[in-house]
Formats: sequence, structure tokens, C-alpha cells
Amino acid sequence: MRLFIAINFTSEEKNAIIAQRELLREQSSDGNFSRDENLHMTLEFIGETPAKSVPLLLDAIRSVKFTPFTIILDKIGFFTNRNSDPQDPKLYWIGPSRQKEIRNLQKRLHYGLEEKKMAPENGRFTPHITVGRQVISQVQPHSIVPIECMASKISLMKSERINGKLTYTEIMQPE
Repeated sequence: MRLFIAINFTSEEKNAIIAQRELLREQSSDGNFSRDENLHMTLEFIGETPAKSVPLLLDAIRSVKFTPFTIILDKIGFFTNRNSDPQDPKLYWIGPSRQKEIRNLQKRLHYGLEEKKMAPENGRFTPHITVGRQVISQVQPHSIVPIECMASKISLMKSERINGKLTYTEIMQPE
């Protein structure tokens, strides 16, 4: 199973994110834009994991003290390879420009996973919601009208292709 840990959003919160994604789509000549139902904020990407490891992951998630908090999404940006041409397709995202709570939560999750020997080897963390992959656009990182979202829980999610479509499913949430 291909797994990750995420914060999911309400329909109302997703609608505000969708509106920003659609503005990006209008300003782009090409791209694969995230489906509405797949919008989430990834906290840790675990990757391919055997089903027997799910209980360890849930233990690691449960070990992290979590108190709901507000996330302010106020920036659109993109990731590129360091040596890529400025015209190359990019992965565009929406996220907070500053958010100590989300970064602290991600660090605590990562340490909890390390204790269970389940931590992915990832570098610097940028909290984000992927809104488009392989996007060809001249849109530069910029501030957006802030979107207020509630981080009310964290979920263990599965990523898979179903009938050719990338689908994210909440497989369990820690109690």
C-alpha cells in the first residue's frame, strides 16, 4: 500500500481551495489538476508499506499530542528541480506562508514515526496542498486571499489508482 498522513478538509474549505485551483487552471496552458476529492494537506509521505505495518503507523500517529488548530492558507507556489528550465512543468501548491503549528505537528509526527522505525527519509518539509502537477504556467509564487481551514484531525491515507484515476482513501484515523 502507498500511504501518507494528511489533514483533510470540509466541503466548504475545499470549495475555497478549488476556486484558487481554477484561477491557476485559467492562467495555465497545460497541466494535470488535482481532483476535488483529492485535496488534502500532506504531513508525511510514507510510501509503499506492507499492510502488517499499519498498526505501527497508527501507534506512531496516536503517540503525537494533537490539538485542533486553524490553518491559514495564503500562498500559491510551486516546486521545481534545481537545474530545471524555467519553462519546465511544475507542481503547483497552496499552503500557509507561515504556520508554526503545522510545522511543529509535522516534526512531532516524523519523530513518532522514527521511534517506530517507520519514518520516511525526506528533506525539508513545506506544508502544502497539491493543486496541479506537470503545470505549464507563468504564474509565480504569490499571496492569495487567505483561506481559513480547521485542522481537526490527522488521518492515515492510502493512494492508489482506481479505474485509471488517482484516488486517496482514508484507511483509518487514530482514536
